[in-house]
Amino acid sequence: MKRVLATIAALVLGLTLVGCEAEEEVDEGQPETSEQAEAGEEGERQEEDAEEEGPRIAETQAIPDDELGVLPEGIGIEAGSAISDIKVAAAGGDNEVNLRELAAEQPVLVIFYRGGWCPFCNFQIRDLTTSYDRFEERNVVPVAISVDKMDEALKTEEAYEIPFPVLSDPDLQAHREFNVVYQAEPEEAERLAEMGMDLEAASGRDHHSYAVPATFLISTDGEVLWAHANLDYRLRPTIDQLMMVLDDKL
Repeated sequence: MKRVLATIAALVLGLTLVGCEAEEEVDEGQPETSEQAEAGEEGERQEEDAEEEGPRIAETQAIPDDELGVLPEGIGIEAGSAISDIKVAAAGGDNEVNLRELAAEQPVLVIFYRGGWCPFCNFQIRDLTTSYDRFEERNVVPVAISVDKMDEALKTEEAYEIPFPVLSDPDLQAHREFNVVYQAEPEEAERLAEMGMDLEAASGRDHHSYAVPATFLISTDGEVLWAHANLDYRLRPTIDQLMMVLDDKL
């Protein structure tokens, strides 16, 4: 398990360092003209406007076919496992959702995402939202869970007008049940905060933990029918891949 967490930490730090280096590069060959300065200021204004309009988004990549439905060593719970009665707060804190009771009504696709601060997660959540009718056709309800505190989860829900449950699990109850807790090292948490991704502000906790991106299909009997997780947070099952899984397992 330590080796798995070290792999994730190295990947996160490597990607964030590359991003920071790219942002810090400057052109030292020519002095900046007034036109270039104005263009730069306009670009900054556009970036600020984009941030005000909604969450940051970065496109995810599809899971290779031979890795779909695979769990990394020490992460997730296998197909055939039964889930217990887990109550998780809904975004906004109006009520709690019991995953087992919800699944008893119709199959549930549980999606663990890192948080609203993660642009790849935002891309995935938006995809799930715009494709919600395809889940309805198969009588499956997606459920999105992160460590974000309730008001942060509500921001995500409202940003995309999400029609399915968005749950807040800052105390990691559901994360532990599904064995998808990732513990960030202090330097990683610090680096993310410097990039505007403050784990403590998002979760309201100081545990610096969040989910390994993972997906679980739960039957009406409370059994895991299919499970997937990936250490590379840029890789997520596409909607078409999920539809293929649902058609095969249900």
